Amino acid sequence: MPRRIYKPDVKAAIIKAATAARKAAKPWAAAHTAAKEAGYAGSVVALQQMVRLAGGKKAKAGRRAARRLAVRKYATAAEGLEPITKIINKLAMKRAQVIIGKAIRLLQQSLKA
Repeated sequence: MPRRIYKPDVKAAIIKAATAARKAAKPWAAAHTAAKEAGYAGSVVALQQMVRLAGGKKAKAGRRAARRLAVRKYATAAEGLEPITKIINKLAMKRAQVIIGKAIRLLQQSLKA
């Protein structure tokens, strides 16, 4: 569907009607109805986007606080895995030593023969 471009006065009326409905604690569906009466022809989601962009608020740069907290929680959980990684490393070293020992014995036997 092609993007509809509203005249500045119609767009201002649409945004005014939608924001007035939202300030009156009405749901977006009621704001959509009010905007339709002012000349709006789109969906509720598009109306939300139009109102948000017209508000002049810009997205904050960087991570949100909740995201930073989540990353911090995962980092501390990973730090708690140190004993497990030590155990895995010990097992891997034991297996590697056994395999290397077998290989050395086989080489020594093949050199003797």
